Amino acid sequence: MANLPTAPRIGPYACLGRRASLSVLLSYYILPAPALDTIRSLFLLHSYQFLRRTMLNSLPSPTHSLSDLAREERSFTFAHFTCEHAWVIGNILRNALRTIDCAALIHISLSSSQTLFHAPSMPGMMPDAEAQVKRKRETVLRWGHSTWFMRCKHGNDKGLAEYYGLDAGAGENGRARYSCEGGGYPVFVKGVEGVVGCIVVVADIDSEQAHGVIVKAIEEYKELRDGFRSPMRSTTVKG
Repeated sequence: MANLPTAPRIGPYACLGRRASLSVLLSYYILPAPALDTIRSLFLLHSYQFLRRTMLNSLPSPTHSLSDLAREERSFTFAHFTCEHAWVIGNILRNALRTIDCAALIHISLSSSQTLFHAPSMPGMMPDAEAQVKRKRETVLRWGHSTWFMRCKHGNDKGLAEYYGLDAGAGENGRARYSCEGGGYPVFVKGVEGVVGCIVVVADIDSEQAHGVIVKAIEEYKELRDGFRSPMRSTTVKG
């Protein structure tokens, strides 16, 4: 049999190895078009599911130690933080989540309520995602820690409400205003007291993974800043 070409290892198929060549190989066989389309669709679905599991499972499990989490948050202190930083970090997150076919809403803003980045990773988000972004953002800005930190400290939203005496309403001190689901992260700037802003991800992934995705994105930003080209980036962006 003549040597058949293989698919280039780029884009969302980069970590799939030989799996990515299957759709190319199929096109060389004589199959009815509907059957070929069905096989390709099943292959793509399987590939995305495989890639999603691989990427999410490769994230290190976040610690439950409050002192270690607080130290991690402070280790990412920025020299300054502008829309340029938000654009790079937001696109690292967006590209990573698109790669694993994960619909998510990504939000980065300042404590002054100025939005620096706000975008879905792909179609599929419901309007409620906007409300979840606000709840995570309010938690980060009020207590100065990631929502994962608050979850580890209080267990769940009920524990958070009981500890701080939050009431049942949605006002300034209402429990409906806050959330300790992972996916909210503080932004600190050197020489500035308190939280400068926050990074939020709302997606159909668990709290640990939402926290881990943000931590990984900030780590990659630091590498980009030092001249490293991230494998999760698909375009050249200004750091």
